[in-house]
Amino acid sequence: MVKSGVLLVRWVVARLLASCNDQSAELFPYFTRFDGMKLLAKFSYLGSICALLFGCGGQPSGDVLSTVPAAGVLTYKGKPLEFHQVIFMSEGKRPAAGASDSDGKFTLGTNEVGDGAPPGEYEVAVTYVGPPSTNPAEGMTEFTTPPPPKIKIDRKYADSAKSGLTVTVPSGGSSDLKIELN
Repeated sequence: MVKSGVLLVRWVVARLLASCNDQSAELFPYFTRFDGMKLLAKFSYLGSICALLFGCGGQPSGDVLSTVPAAGVLTYKGKPLEFHQVIFMSEGKRPAAGASDSDGKFTLGTNEVGDGAPPGEYEVAVTYVGPPSTNPAEGMTEFTTPPPPKIKIDRKYADSAKSGLTVTVPSGGSSDLKIELN
């Protein structure tokens, strides 16, 4: 596909350069004053064709990382911390994130929801996001403020570098990760 696309682009460029004569005035009558403008108009047309051919592939833009299962419980002074986002951050790695349910349980995702996290050491950030909405338009055309959290946590937990929370995701994965806030 790419090779045929390159050949097509070469052919189009050759045709555009070869046709820079008075015939182009018929296609682009408002650019007839300068030959440079004719060429610019033709290359703009070429750019549009290239964007359509190569820019609309729909392929993922990032690498799909290898992950292991990563889930656990988020607590505050021993009690489940509900409806908080848990973000695992590590230098040079894509973050993994998940949201705690009403029992404080969370499952991390890196490439997609719930697919886990790459093994390794992580600094953790925790922020309140509120309960999931039952409104299908929520987040698309409607935006409502979530109710206040039942337990208010210190703002330092929103920044992984300042939270003081670290977790290791083992190479075999874990469904028993524990994050305890004090």
